[in-house]
Order: sequence, then structure tokens, then C-alpha cells
Amino acid sequence: MNLKTFDAITTPNRAKSVSPKITINTKSGLLSINKGAVELLGLKEKDQVTFHQDEEEITDWYIEKVKSGGFPIRKNKNATSLAFNNSYLAKKIFESVTCKEQSASVLLAGKPTKLGSRTLYGLLTNSLIN
Repeated sequence: MNLKTFDAITTPNRAKSVSPKITINTKSGLLSINKGAVELLGLKEKDQVTFHQDEEEITDWYIEKVKSGGFPIRKNKNATSLAFNNSYLAKKIFESVTCKEQSASVLLAGKPTKLGSRTLYGLLTNSLIN
């Protein structure tokens, strides 16, 4: 017999995800950008982001760091993540993939999509599909 032991020393309470992701809560409208996504997008507090939906493929969403006109982001309770609130946006993302959950996380594509001089990162919304 070969036993693998899980105890207080060998098992963390919660594994921290370093994969770039955004956690979305439709009730509070909180969109929380984790450390991996902050680094991928090159964000810092008070930067701004916009989200884009492909009108031809409505489940395709993108995030873009912009200089003005976007959602200003702030430090989240967790010092390594950034966040902003917008219930309308959170609900539109979930509706586009028919997600019935109140809160879920969506991974970001590791490689950007270039649109002229713009750099967009895709939201991998497949994880939201019920």
C-alpha cells in the first residue's frame, strides 16, 4: 500500500491561482482581476480597462487596458488583486453565455489579440457555460 497524506501541514486551505483570471459577481457587480491578470495586462491601481464583446460571436469577450474612458480600477481587499464594480457589465457577460451562477471566475487568454495598435486579451468564457 502506498498512502498519500493530506493534513494541516501538507494541504493548503486554498490554492492560490497564478493563472490570469477575472472573478465576476453579478449581484455586487464586482469584477476582481487577480495577480496573474494584473501582471499580464500590466495594470496598477488607478489604471483603466474596457471590455469588448464581439457582436458576431456574442460569447467572445475581451479586456483592454486604456488610458482614458475606461473603468478605473482600485486595489481589492487582497493587495495583489485589482477591482471595479459594474453590475450591468457583469450581467451582460453572464447572459451572453447563459451562466446562471451569481459568481464565477473566467480565465484570460495568455496571448493577446492585436487589433491595429490595440492589445486585447480574450476572456475564456467557456468556463462560465452551465
